Amino acid sequence: MPLKVVKDIIPHPTNVYHIEGTGPLVYLIPGNPGLSEFYTLYLDEIKANTPDLDLELLCPSHRGLDTKAWHSYNLNHGDTTLSLDQQVEHKVTLLKNWVANSNSEKRDVIILSHSVGAWMAQRVSLAFQNDPVINIKFVGLLTPTVANIAKSDRGRSLIWCDQKIGYMGSRVGRFSEFLSWLIPRSVIESLLYHIIGKDNQNNPAPKESIHAALELVTKPKIVKQALDMGTEEMYRILSDLEPEDIQGFWENEGKFDKLWLYYVKNDHWVDNDTRAEIIDKYGNDQFAHIDIEIEKREYITHSFCVHYSQEVAEVTARKIMEVFA
Repeated sequence: MPLKVVKDIIPHPTNVYHIEGTGPLVYLIPGNPGLSEFYTLYLDEIKANTPDLDLELLCPSHRGLDTKAWHSYNLNHGDTTLSLDQQVEHKVTLLKNWVANSNSEKRDVIILSHSVGAWMAQRVSLAFQNDPVINIKFVGLLTPTVANIAKSDRGRSLIWCDQKIGYMGSRVGRFSEFLSWLIPRSVIESLLYHIIGKDNQNNPAPKESIHAALELVTKPKIVKQALDMGTEEMYRILSDLEPEDIQGFWENEGKFDKLWLYYVKNDHWVDNDTRAEIIDKYGNDQFAHIDIEIEKREYITHSFCVHYSQEVAEVTARKIMEVFA
């Protein structure tokens, strides 16, 4: 179940993590930084917890965040900074061509998403609402940042840095380039074990998370792309819960069977007032197809894929099994 590069069915070569299966396709849209390496353990655990469904699972990295591309080491090569809209287009194209390449007459698809990937998932799911081949059965938005990111604790910090420092992507990318040249990779890996090596319960981070973080910080082009996209999120994803480009998403007029929102209790990227507004507006009998869940375990964080893939995968698998019961 390796990480591989898809070239033949999409205009831009893309890193994907793929697990084979004959059942429904799980399509995971990552957050930011959008490296598929961060989600390998999460997807492995979903597969292990849904044996009867024989799921196929696919998680692409965001375009421009491909760790296997040689230009990820160099700020002066490869794609320029890509917008959120370009990332949505990338996910739509890959899903469409992936299913077409499988020669399926009709394919059930589960869209999962994390953080800003939830904002993208809203748009990706609507792109297939009348598709004759791709049948979106279930949409999962995990720790979703679909509105008012700039009002969250981390969002306010990012806005401050952008206004006071400016050009953060380029500046931090240059710093990453310098560190990668100056410090051996093995030393950087050791530093990462000290920085993210333990969770808030003092449990060690999985080796997959350390590897993903190492791939991120040693690739200056990816650092720049991730920070530039994060800055765009602050100014693009505002207060409107249903902007024009996703009209009808929440009402769900036959677009998918189930919409699941999964929140953690203390999320530094989700504004509490915005979360309360979403729960108040959509967490009622009028929207019977919407299931909003708040994780009771306080130690699980927004970036669950770093330390808590197994725990969240078990919850996700349970929700998927409910749809196909």
